[in-house]
Amino acid sequence: MTATPVSGSTFFGLDVSGLGDGVQSLARRISRSTLLIEFGPRMLQLAEARPRSHGISLRHLTRIDLPEGALDRFVPADPVVMAQLLRDECKEKRIFSHRAAVVLPPELAFQRVVPLPQSLSAAEAREFLLDPSSGIQLPFPLDQTDFDITPLGIERSGTSAGSQRLYQLTAIPSTLVEPVLTMLNLSGFDLQSLELGSVSSLRCFKDELMQLPPGSGCLVLDFLSEATLVTLVSSSGPIDSERLPSIREFPQFELVAAAREQVLDRSRSLEDVTVENEGYLPISEMDLRAFERDLEPILASFQQRFPEIVLRDVHVMGEGSAHPALPSLLQDKLKLPVKQCRPLLTKGLRDWTMDEPLLQVRLSRLVGLSLGLLGHDPSSEPDVPVVDAVLDSQNDAVQLVANDALSTLDPIDVSFSQDINSSPPLSADQTEIQLNEENDVIKDVEGVGVLVNQDVKEESEWPSLQLDSSEELVEKEKVIEESKEVIKDVESLGMAMNQEVKEESEWPSL
Repeated sequence: MTATPVSGSTFFGLDVSGLGDGVQSLARRISRSTLLIEFGPRMLQLAEARPRSHGISLRHLTRIDLPEGALDRFVPADPVVMAQLLRDECKEKRIFSHRAAVVLPPELAFQRVVPLPQSLSAAEAREFLLDPSSGIQLPFPLDQTDFDITPLGIERSGTSAGSQRLYQLTAIPSTLVEPVLTMLNLSGFDLQSLELGSVSSLRCFKDELMQLPPGSGCLVLDFLSEATLVTLVSSSGPIDSERLPSIREFPQFELVAAAREQVLDRSRSLEDVTVENEGYLPISEMDLRAFERDLEPILASFQQRFPEIVLRDVHVMGEGSAHPALPSLLQDKLKLPVKQCRPLLTKGLRDWTMDEPLLQVRLSRLVGLSLGLLGHDPSSEPDVPVVDAVLDSQNDAVQLVANDALSTLDPIDVSFSQDINSSPPLSADQTEIQLNEENDVIKDVEGVGVLVNQDVKEESEWPSLQLDSSEELVEKEKVIEESKEVIKDVESLGMAMNQEVKEESEWPSL
């Protein structure tokens, strides 16, 4: 009947093997969403962040448990395998982002408060630390790390070296950043920002931090499953932190189908479902005795080293903070107001969806990372300090850049993609033209799907002359079925891209 060989990669003699990949590549190129990646002990949390009018939207919140040995000191042990995992997850969840933001555990970094001469600017302070003759004693050379220094707004006088200003030094060994960059490069992502969890989570209660008067601070307790992180924070950002053993872990029971659906449709939280389980044992005062005993010397050390700071309140976060009785028990012991961080209720988070039941208190780092992607509004309050990663074009090394003042700490002026940074800001007319062009591209994609669909329909309506052999008929039916699957993917992708541009058109013009 025909001389054209029957093959699953052809359609009526046309090669369509690369159609799906081409459409996906186009979707990634025009997408403005960002893939959020959080590394933790033997796990990986992902989400897709989309900019919205006056906020951000999170989709596909999910957690991936990793096997033993997949991470080495909280970074990928094999970047090639981890890159394949990211590609597979994005393909399965239909995430077409080409940008990525990463948050790392604070245990990965070396943090220390260093006094430097008050007369130094931020750039001079960095050069001063890199000078071996400066007299600053560090356990490793800074030129082998990606480091940042943040002024704490605390000045001390009367020392032998004269008036000094305190800086927070944060350094990550370059050997621990390289696997992350390699993973993103292999998976086709441009790194937009790189932060520490102890910094990104502070955005969940940024407004309260900004209202702290001078000389005041708060205590942040991050109750993780493997440890408890104690951080002293002021309106300038983190000052100092310590690590304590973890308290009794918040249990996670197997959910029935009805409870799982309630968590996913947001009618109930996983915390509420767990507490109502008959196997849940509430936390008691006896469970906190060891923690209180370990916390007392840390608070005394903070008071001795930073007498200028007066504690005003305590913020608790992390999966251990899901115990309902924990805030009241801590408030009785510390004699300070204790507030529980609820990241999904943070100002600026417009909407969110989960792909699987997750503890809401465990999402503070991902939510804070997403809020850092918002552009800076000059009329709003300044953001909390962040550890921003910037690509050094001279030696292709990651450099953590310090910021002089809190008002200049604008997130997302960082990009590892040269074409993103090099593009000038668009005017209102140019933005409208760009959106129209994207709509035209989507119409073309949808038109391809409709055209191919029409061809299949006409082929199926063509009267059979019964000249084909039974084997040829079977092969032709197989080709038509495979072609229908390709059409469905093209049409669904066109609708998704159309919906994305429609939603992104609501984003105010820059």
